[in-house]
Amino acid sequence: MNADQEKKLKELFDRLDGGHKGHITHDDLKHLCEELGREVPDEKIAEIIAKADPDHTGKVTWDHFKTAVSAALPKLIVAIVLVGAFKKLDADKTGFIQKDALEALVLEHKPDIDKARLASLIAETHPGADGKIAFKTFIAALAAHLKAA
Repeated sequence: MNADQEKKLKELFDRLDGGHKGHITHDDLKHLCEELGREVPDEKIAEIIAKADPDHTGKVTWDHFKTAVSAALPKLIVAIVLVGAFKKLDADKTGFIQKDALEALVLEHKPDIDKARLASLIAETHPGADGKIAFKTFIAALAAHLKAA
């Protein structure tokens, strides 16, 4: 991880660290998930915290956070880029984008993608009859895709 990436990661850590306690807790992570429109069971959040908390304190320090994120960095970068792209395509801030816009975005960044695979990925976002994709279903499909990858 280069210095710029570490600086941005530290900014994210500081944002997650509600109350600037010097660590991230179960409640901090739950709040982030809610901000992203995801309802995550407490057991799952506890599992995530445990993976990044080798001392079993229930608190993820900066050093532990950095280590955990470094291991997951490639997938995290993809997720951040795609979430940013969704928000950019959602210029009117409705929480929806058009299916065609998402297809164009994917093709712009991965022109060699198999058309059937693209159709499958788009279908996983559950576009409505009007072709609109909700941020919440986009995030769920993205998470499922990254977990499988």
